[in-house]
Amino acid sequence: MDGLGTTECITPSFDRAILSEIMADSGFACVPHVKADMYVTYAFTFTSGSILKWYRDSFGAEYKVLAESLGQNVYDVMIDRAAPGPSDLILLPHFAGAATPYMDTGSKGMIFGLTIDTKPEQVLKAILEGITFEAMVNLERLREAGIIVNELRAVGGLAKSDRFMQLKADMMGVDVVTLAVSEAGTLGVAMLAGTACGLFASLDEAVLHMMNKNKTFHPNEAVRRIYSKRFEVYKSLYPASQMIRRAMDSQGENSTDNCWSSTE
Repeated sequence: MDGLGTTECITPSFDRAILSEIMADSGFACVPHVKADMYVTYAFTFTSGSILKWYRDSFGAEYKVLAESLGQNVYDVMIDRAAPGPSDLILLPHFAGAATPYMDTGSKGMIFGLTIDTKPEQVLKAILEGITFEAMVNLERLREAGIIVNELRAVGGLAKSDRFMQLKADMMGVDVVTLAVSEAGTLGVAMLAGTACGLFASLDEAVLHMMNKNKTFHPNEAVRRIYSKRFEVYKSLYPASQMIRRAMDSQGENSTDNCWSSTE
């Protein structure tokens, strides 16, 4: 499952307990699934839709007005107007720190490639790419731990955008499936309650009766290859940001309380 809301959480399930050094180093828990003899882990970020909200509140007044005039959700309007093709920018989405696999709450966000010609549509596309690249880092680390993800069931508010779902499929190289019910947590509780009350003989039967797919987005191989090269660049952003952070912290320790008065 790929839960897409204010934050993002990928929750793969597997049939054996995986308690390895790479799981621990990546901050991946290993906990029992509600289904017997199954386990899950959580690969998550602290920011996803929240960065779109930051952009909307800080720079997106025109999108709010346009969404109201069209009677549409403002996030749908923003995503639909993101620039076509890969952005000239690359964004590190650590606007509230980094979750798995870094577990670094002090990490900071970054937007690289800004020029005086940069348009809002390019920034929006970089946001969508950046939060997806961060999910790809987690998928890569899961793969190294022996957890292979071939399909994602996308749920939550951002899963309602077909354009974003196709972008995720293209970038991540896996099928992305949306469900008929976007509130998957509520649906899961209903399945558990129905099974506990005897309406269903098993959770498998509950899933058969209550879970319906909506759309499946298949990756475009040509687009995936482009983003695969860009992903290697993306992975260098976090180490680079750490170097900058250490340098700024060092300067902060040696700075005066009033830098303005020191130049007068």
